[in-house]
Amino acid sequence: MYKMIVFDCDGTLLDSSAMIAMIQKGYGSMFPQRKKQPYAFFIPCYYMSDEENLAYLQIPKSCKRQFEELCFGKCGDFSSHTHIFVGIQELLRQLLDDGIALGIATSRNTTAFLELQSMFDADIFSAFSSIGTQDVVKHTKPAPDVLYYIMEQTKQTTKSPVVREYKIGDITYIVKAVVKDGVKEDAATKVRRLIQNDLNREKSPV
Repeated sequence: MYKMIVFDCDGTLLDSSAMIAMIQKGYGSMFPQRKKQPYAFFIPCYYMSDEENLAYLQIPKSCKRQFEELCFGKCGDFSSHTHIFVGIQELLRQLLDDGIALGIATSRNTTAFLELQSMFDADIFSAFSSIGTQDVVKHTKPAPDVLYYIMEQTKQTTKSPVVREYKIGDITYIVKAVVKDGVKEDAATKVRRLIQNDLNREKSPV
């Protein structure tokens, strides 16, 4: 029986893909002379505060309003471009009814998360007993620090290391998410290494 379930926020609870695409389009319109950037380049923008976004995209603070208008229109109604995935609120209610504690582990910092909360009138975030942001831990995701932080906040205990499961094609990789000072290989890097090892074995002569 699960005692607690921890969700990611963007792309799991909330569909933010349209807003990221608008940032990409607005950036291209405002800076046509700059190198064209792929969609993936703008994904971190959704996790950042307004000030961090301007610094990341190298946009002068004086151009903030102009950039937002190019991205989202003069109404500035950002919440209309971000939606709670269908079925999420019903799922959260069911989990709470079953006595399961809920948490959020997000790549946003506290400021950016509070900005996100202000966009929604729905009480979606009130269902969560703990919210872990990237600035409350030493190592950010995919390290397990934020999960341990949430467990401490909610008095959850475990004797086992946090385990992450990555499914790529028909192959599932199970990786213990343990981080120590001085370790050079994070979970994502380890998965890439395991995949490369599998590919090398396939190429090796029998």
